[in-house]
Amino acid sequence: MREAENGIRLQQRADCEKQNPHILHTGELHNIFIGKHRGACEHKQHCSKQLLAAKAAKSEATVLVFGESGTGKELFARLVYSESNRRKGKFLAVNCSAIEPTLLGSTLFGHEKGAFTDAKEQRKGLFDDADGGTLFLDEIGETSERVQAMLLTVLETGTFVRVGGSEASRVKVDVRLVCATNRNLQQMVLEGKFRLDLYQRISEFPVQLTPLRDRKEDIEPLVRNFWHNMTG
Repeated sequence: MREAENGIRLQQRADCEKQNPHILHTGELHNIFIGKHRGACEHKQHCSKQLLAAKAAKSEATVLVFGESGTGKELFARLVYSESNRRKGKFLAVNCSAIEPTLLGSTLFGHEKGAFTDAKEQRKGLFDDADGGTLFLDEIGETSERVQAMLLTVLETGTFVRVGGSEASRVKVDVRLVCATNRNLQQMVLEGKFRLDLYQRISEFPVQLTPLRDRKEDIEPLVRNFWHNMTG
């Protein structure tokens, strides 16, 4: 039943995107090209990372970057940060797949004293540290259902409870999220492995980074640029 409902909602969202391709919050996808495609946005709708990052930076929308390893997802996140009004705040990055699932919640949201065996004192998490700035969550598709619920809460309310804490100790933060994944989150939603409501929250401004093998015409100008930087 849940998979059927998720499928219907995703189809409704896709239909909405087709009818309103110019509205970013409906999930407009952007293909990113560099090299020869630079500056061709108006005619071919292929924007450079810099131009698209600047476009994303103008809003507070949550950015979701799709792409294989090596396509520059964190670089794009840093470009969004550097072009935004939050550039005076911190930029923090974490790879969700590199942290033990049982520890990710504590890493992101901190914990209270006594929350678990080794929690001998209160510790702040990355959301505390990134207050007023930008937090980049790489490989968000690797998060557990518990962490997904915590992320949804902070996106909806701007508040969170540290691991082991209570409602009385709820923390308020102002953090802009940029997320990234190399997985098919829509398929994960259909399989019940990723929350649909969270997917909708994090994909207000989705971006698809294209691997270099799919734009071979850009290899030559990239090589020239690298050579210029090395010898100039």
